[in-house]
Amino acid sequence: METSIRLKAFEWLDEQELIHGELLPRRILEQGFMFAGQRITLIGPSGIWIPKVFDKMPISITTSPNRPYADGISADDQIHYKYRGQDVYHRDNAGLREAMATRTPLIYFHGIEPGYYLAFWPVFITGDDPAGLTFTASVGEKQSIGEARQPDAPLVFLDGDHDARRAYATSAVRVRLHQHSFRRRVLRAYQSQCAAA
Repeated sequence: METSIRLKAFEWLDEQELIHGELLPRRILEQGFMFAGQRITLIGPSGIWIPKVFDKMPISITTSPNRPYADGISADDQIHYKYRGQDVYHRDNAGLREAMATRTPLIYFHGIEPGYYLAFWPVFITGDDPAGLTFTASVGEKQSIGEARQPDAPLVFLDGDHDARRAYATSAVRVRLHQHSFRRRVLRAYQSQCAAA
């Protein structure tokens, strides 16, 4: 059932971007969507979010606009995502480790300003650094998501092992983050002024 929920979440996010644009309000991500009579939330108080209906693997990871952790995209086009706390075996950290082992796709929410997030998917955990309390992740291509034959079958990725494609997709995330952050700063700067003045 988790596989079907992940696929539905990706589809739902596509729909929400058509309605709201690329910047998604946190309130709709917290509300989520209904699936087989159960509400599936995509974001919550914890940055590593495991919906109630999931066993142990998260559906998403989130970087807050206030950034209490040193998350970010490195020069080598990898997302660096800090562990939850310092316990290597914490349930959330163990869930991300399992997502890495099973190549399970996640959603990455990056806060641009309080209450508004850019969403990227599918995102894969590609590395684990217990000494640095950090996971490494990269973005896959949306068209790489294959339909599962059975509800509990693993997702199929047509290009999951192409590092160059993932690096390119992750570098595109950096560009989008910069564009939206810059646009928000300009809008705030000119909130009470005429740009032509």
